[in-house]
Amino acid sequence: MNILAANLLVRYPIWATPEMPQGRWYPYIGAGVGVERVRSSDFPPGHEATNHAPAIQGLVGLKFFLIKNFALFAEFKRTTAWHTFDYHQASLPPGYSERWTFASNLVVGGIAFHF
Repeated sequence: MNILAANLLVRYPIWATPEMPQGRWYPYIGAGVGVERVRSSDFPPGHEATNHAPAIQGLVGLKFFLIKNFALFAEFKRTTAWHTFDYHQASLPPGYSERWTFASNLVVGGIAFHF
């Protein structure tokens, strides 16, 4: 599965000071759209299919600045897409297809340098 998406974020600085105008705590929330590519293989045996479908994405995160240009962050992201796989050349009844919902959750944490 591969996902390419663009998100809009809303951020709100908390505990801003003249030394840290972006705030010490920086929570954010966002949503976006994109495209998801999924590859299915071995059903039926020996058959492979690739499908591209629109995807929606939501995320929530938090940055904590230790110093002005260095922060720790944590983020949760959920992406959902609906794919239809057609099995034209498989040994299945003509017109057979399956519709799958793929919902993936991603938890990310790390460090961020601002310059």
